[in-house]
Amino acid sequence: MRLFISIDFPKEICQKLSTRVPELDDWRKTAADKIHLTLFFIGDCTVSENAHLSMQLSEISFTSFQLKTGPLGVFPNQNNPKLLWCGLQESEPLLMLQEKIAERAGRFRNKKESKPFKPHITLARRKSGHGKDAAILRHLDETFDPLTVRVDSFHLKQSILKPEGAEYVNLKTFRAQ
Repeated sequence: MRLFISIDFPKEICQKLSTRVPELDDWRKTAADKIHLTLFFIGDCTVSENAHLSMQLSEISFTSFQLKTGPLGVFPNQNNPKLLWCGLQESEPLLMLQEKIAERAGRFRNKKESKPFKPHITLARRKSGHGKDAAILRHLDETFDPLTVRVDSFHLKQSILKPEGAEYVNLKTFRAQ
């Protein structure tokens, strides 16, 4: 089982985020129903590890909080963009929740993550090409009104890789206190 932990957003927020991405030949937009914020990627786990992980995550206590979207950006950099994302405004409650999750889920991860958590919502991936992409870089200059969402749960999900794209299955939901 390929697992990750995420925050999901209401459909109307996902649809608004999806409209922020232009239709470009070299880019594949994230389908609105697949938009989420990954808090922690675990990778392959056994069924037994999944059960232990669920127990660990159920011990996390948090109160609901709000998130606001921020500007668009790209990974790894503007000289060779591979992923278009929507950032989030700074949120101490989000960082605290992610730390609690990483603390409990870290031992289930197959490899050590050396990069710090950078909250972002993936909106599109580059299908082909390399180097600068003037069309996507022009899009980074656009400004959008922030979207606000209340976070009152997070999810343990399975990612099933398929030729047409990943399918996400919600295994368990963990609610705010």
